[in-house]
Order: sequence, then C-alpha cells, then structure tokens
Amino acid sequence: MSTALNSPDPGSAAADPREQNLMDHVRGQKQYYSNGSKLNKIYHQRMQTIILVLPAIITAMLAFAALMKDIAQVIIGLSAIASAIVVIAANLERQNGYGEKWLNYRMTGEALRQEETLFLSRGGRYRPDQTIDPIATFAERFVEICERETHAFNESEMRRQAEAIAQNDKALANIRKASGQGSDKP
Repeated sequence: MSTALNSPDPGSAAADPREQNLMDHVRGQKQYYSNGSKLNKIYHQRMQTIILVLPAIITAMLAFAALMKDIAQVIIGLSAIASAIVVIAANLERQNGYGEKWLNYRMTGEALRQEETLFLSRGGRYRPDQTIDPIATFAERFVEICERETHAFNESEMRRQAEAIAQNDKALANIRKASGQGSDKP
C-alpha cells in the first residue's frame, strides 16, 4: 500500500486512490472551516467594536449637546440613531452567535489539521507498526471531528432559536399589555 508519506507526488498514479479521495475531501473541509472561522471572526469583531465604541461616542455626543444648545436636538437625534445601531449589533451578535461560531470553526479546523499531520507523518495511531488501516482510521477520525462540530452547531442553533422565541413571546406580551389587550389573549 502506497502512502502520501512514501509517495513523492501525492497526485501520482502510485498513490492509493482511497487516500487521494480522502485528502481531497480533507482539503475541502479544512478550507470550509477556515473560511467559516475567518468570516465569523470578522463579524464578531465588528459587532463587538460597535457594541463597545458607540456607547462611549454617544456619551460624548450627549455631553456635547448640553454645551451646544443650538444643535442639541440634532445631536440627540444622532445619539438615538447610534443607540439603535448598538442594539441592532448586540442582537445580531446574540442571534447569529458569531463569536461562538468563530471558535467552533477554528477548533474544528485545528483538530482536522492536527489529525492530518499525524496521518501524513504516520505518527500516533498511524504508526507503521500498528495493525490498523491508516486510511480507514484517518477517515473515521475525520468524520468524528466533523460530526462533533455539526452536533455542537445544531445544539447552539436550537438554543438560539429557543431564546429568540422566548424573547419574541415576551415582546408580544408587552405589546398586548401596552395596547390594553392583556397578556393572556392570542
């Protein structure tokens, strides 16, 4: 059996086709998790920047409005808009879980890279003195790692959806109460 370690050109005809197919799939999955990690990191950092910076700017604007009576209404209006942006950013972060997704994608991508390194170097469970089929074992480990991430993602999404439903129910109850309909009516 030829291995990527022993084969000078992993794309050569001498390489095991199972290994080639597996490595092509691994490359695609690593790219998927890397892209997901990068994108969610960017979104998370942008949302956090808005959430952290705008309140300080709003405070300064309101202090400035107190000094500048002639444009105070404009400044107060801009502060209200900036406050709405903070609320939107906080809700987007909570609803979409960018920070959590970033970490999950990153950890999964790293786990895949580490497992691939062991496989390609024939280290750990892939040592030549083992009685296992290294390609089949790597495929099984690869699937286990991806399944763990999928399970964590699904749990996280279900939790966020339940939180959103509860928040919407609470908002509807408040609207009904404010409009005089009461909270027990549909």
